[in-house]
Amino acid sequence: KLQKQPHINSHALQTLRHETTTAAILCSIIYTYWLLIQFIPFIAIGFWTQFSNQGSAVMKRNDINAWWWTLFQVVSTFNNCGFGLIYNNMVQFNQQILVLIFGGAMVLMGNTAYPVFLRASMALLEKVTS
Repeated sequence: KLQKQPHINSHALQTLRHETTTAAILCSIIYTYWLLIQFIPFIAIGFWTQFSNQGSAVMKRNDINAWWWTLFQVVSTFNNCGFGLIYNNMVQFNQQILVLIFGGAMVLMGNTAYPVFLRASMALLEKVTS
C-alpha cells in the first residue's frame, strides 16, 4: 500500500513538470537548429555545384560527385573541422560567392558563435509564437 509522501508538495511537482517541459522544448529547438542549419546550405550549395557552370567545372576538374562533396563540406564547416575532399580545400571556390557565404556562415553558426545564434533563434521563436 502506497502512501503519499508528506515532504513532496504540489509546488515541487509543478516545478519538476515545468523543468522537464522546458528541457524537452530546448532539446527540440537545438535539434531543429542543428538540422536546418545543415540542410539549407546542403540544398543551396548542392544545386549550385551541380547545375552552375562554375561549380560543376570544379567538380568535373576534381572528379568528385557534387552532392557527396556538398554533404562532406557542409558537415565539416558546421563542425569547424577544416576537412575537405579537394586537395586545396576551398581555394578553387575563391570566386564563387554563394559557396563562400554559406561556408563562412556555417562556421559561425555551427561552432564559433553557436551560443549567440541559438539564443537569437530562441528569441525569434519566442516573438513568433507569443
